[in-house]
Amino acid sequence: MKIAYMRHSEPQYPDFEATDLIGFGWDLASLTPRGVAIAKEAAKNPMLDGAELIVSSPLTRALHTAGIIAGRTGLPIEVEFGLLERRADLSQRLSYAEVKLMHDDYDANRGIWPKNEGRNWESIEMQHKRLKAALDKYLGYSKIIVVSHGEIGRRLRPGNLDFCEVFEIDYAPEFEFLPH
Repeated sequence: MKIAYMRHSEPQYPDFEATDLIGFGWDLASLTPRGVAIAKEAAKNPMLDGAELIVSSPLTRALHTAGIIAGRTGLPIEVEFGLLERRADLSQRLSYAEVKLMHDDYDANRGIWPKNEGRNWESIEMQHKRLKAALDKYLGYSKIIVVSHGEIGRRLRPGNLDFCEVFEIDYAPEFEFLPH
């Protein structure tokens, strides 16, 4: 199966501390006006042509981007929980500052829990299993568009992604996800 992978566009994060949205409350942010314009331009990318379905992360910034792509392509959108960005906390609701500390700890450990230690963040191994289960569901398609996050994109292709950057991969059950 071919995947045209797109990172979501530029999000507009609310001041969640002031609104009492803690932990993943920031994931409710939609796109900035500039982000909408970026997504509209990205919707014209020829790498998206020939797709049969859009599969999106459930987080608002990805769904908003997918909706703009669907408006141009006329394709249906499937919401796929397995395409969430890295899960920074597996146990409880945290403030943004605490979630940021978990992200920093993940990066410092390259996604691998230190030997004989556990962490509350999702390990790279857990992330790989989640992504494989999510993408394997769509193997019956010849080509899909996946709208998700920079972190997920780095499991498929090395390097950072700009907002709405698109790349293609060939995906099969034996696909090897990239380490941190």
